[in-house]
Amino acid sequence: MDSAFLDRVARKHLIPLPCTTARYEILRFKYLELAKCGIIVAQRNEREGDNESSQTLLDDAQQYAPLDDEMLPIYKELALPKHSEVGCLAQQLWHLAEKGKGLSGRTLRDLPEDSISLYTTQDPCLIGEALVALARGVEERLMTDESL
Repeated sequence: MDSAFLDRVARKHLIPLPCTTARYEILRFKYLELAKCGIIVAQRNEREGDNESSQTLLDDAQQYAPLDDEMLPIYKELALPKHSEVGCLAQQLWHLAEKGKGLSGRTLRDLPEDSISLYTTQDPCLIGEALVALARGVEERLMTDESL
């Protein structure tokens, strides 16, 4: 920031970067928010019957399972057996939160949506693809920050 501007500021408050738990909660909240908007979904529901049948196509909202708090629990519930399996969505998001050390809260809030728009093609985006896109977004952002 410009030194003349900083001289005019009465108080300066340094805000530390978020810890891993805070990073997880920021990402978790953003993914649940994107799910409510229908941008990301948990999985495709299998259709019954022949794909060539005369059944009418279901609305997009009915073709996918919703993403909810059960799949991405709050931090305190991560230690529960159902969320501690390697590869479960919550553990994948926790791993990305760990990788995001050094990123600000604002960056973390924007990164999921930016990553989905840059690195995915499905609409709505499956959560697995969204997490892969986020991993790529985190890596690229950290590399960009290092080069500055």
